[in-house]
Amino acid sequence: MEWITEQWHQVRGNAKWDLSKWIGAIVLGGAYFVLQRIRHLPTDWWVAGGLLGFSFVWFLIVSRDAKRGAKRDEAAPTLSAPSERSWLEQLADEDAAKITERVSIAGQYTVFHFEPGSDPYIQIVWTLFNALVFKVVTWG
Repeated sequence: MEWITEQWHQVRGNAKWDLSKWIGAIVLGGAYFVLQRIRHLPTDWWVAGGLLGFSFVWFLIVSRDAKRGAKRDEAAPTLSAPSERSWLEQLADEDAAKITERVSIAGQYTVFHFEPGSDPYIQIVWTLFNALVFKVVTWG
């Protein structure tokens, strides 16, 4: 039984060495292939690769700065006085006050749907003219 154990350790060692030789050959061959491809690339591939590398570095810098900003415990400034409100909130309030002037019906048509064997219904469609900054959503 001891002889089988010794033989197995020798075979296993040789198998590891053979496997490492095959992996080394594949890696070296692949590295040579990649190197040759890089040496003979046209200019547009170099520009695209440079832009890709630059965008990756930029992403790392921005994400690092965002993580640093998230770690800070600075309280956001609160807007308490009406004069400190943003221009967007003031615009929204003005639109809400004048909504009847800024949204009007541009067109209307009615269609009567009747098919034998189904329930008839009337479809009334209004086309709205929206002069608001925001989108008017209607359904129903």
